[in-house]
Amino acid sequence: MVLRMLSALVAIVFVVSTSALAQDTKKTEKKEQPTEQTVQKTMKTESPSEKGTLKSYNCPAPCNFKVQSRDEQEVVDASAAHLKKHHNMTPSTAEIKGKIKVEGEKETAEPKTEKPKQ
Repeated sequence: MVLRMLSALVAIVFVVSTSALAQDTKKTEKKEQPTEQTVQKTMKTESPSEKGTLKSYNCPAPCNFKVQSRDEQEVVDASAAHLKKHHNMTPSTAEIKGKIKVEGEKETAEPKTEKPKQ
């Protein structure tokens, strides 16, 4: 009888440990969705001469989110992730690029538009 109880106890311990291990494996296999934090972690660091001028995107108050990079695509990606997560917005790439400021450019009240040639 003691032998049966010991065997049952070993079987229970085995089942519990196997199921716990399987749950841990599922957690580690789950892929992480790209967020603004992961985008910021993966941003490359390059010298100023490699990518040109510094570009930035500022989210208006009260949010005050800001991202800067010499790579315009990184600014667009981080801004899009922020807007989706915190403001439930999905603007187009063109809309985000229209709001990106470039270092050294003067800010104007009107958006940049090209005049048609006559």
